[in-house]
Amino acid sequence: MSDENIPDPPDKTHIQAVTMQTFASLPTTLFDDVAIGVEPIRDIFERYGYTAETADVFGSHPYFVRYVATRQAELDKEGLTHKLRAGLVADAALAELHNRVRDPSVSDGFVLDTYKAVAKNAGMEPKGADASTGSRFSLQIIIPTSETAPARITTIDVTPDALPYNDAEFEVL
Repeated sequence: MSDENIPDPPDKTHIQAVTMQTFASLPTTLFDDVAIGVEPIRDIFERYGYTAETADVFGSHPYFVRYVATRQAELDKEGLTHKLRAGLVADAALAELHNRVRDPSVSDGFVLDTYKAVAKNAGMEPKGADASTGSRFSLQIIIPTSETAPARITTIDVTPDALPYNDAEFEVL
């Protein structure tokens, strides 16, 4: 980022406390969380393990404010603001759902519906051709009638060969 056209705030003490190194050390998801505007900035910083004072320092720093505004515009342009907001709400709800599905008094139907919804929203649900594949056993029995009887019936012997060892050689544990 260029520092051109960024006015210095009246109180410059917090600018000295925030270096580009400390700015760059912040997680990129923190900027997105601030940009979507669901929670107060102090709560977001505390969720990431920072103090409320750190949130105040960064929240008023011109580089931080500018980067968050830029990120907010990018998220809006890409149509991700709503998706990220819904993700934050879903994350908060997962802890509650986790407690509820483990409660023995909750119905099995609720637990199953919850697992289905979580799998679907997490993208873990099979899609397309994957949904119909998997290990299967199929047995088709055709009983011929006099009209459809084949000219020849083939029998396949499925009796296993003798085992290469004697069962008496092994001790029962």
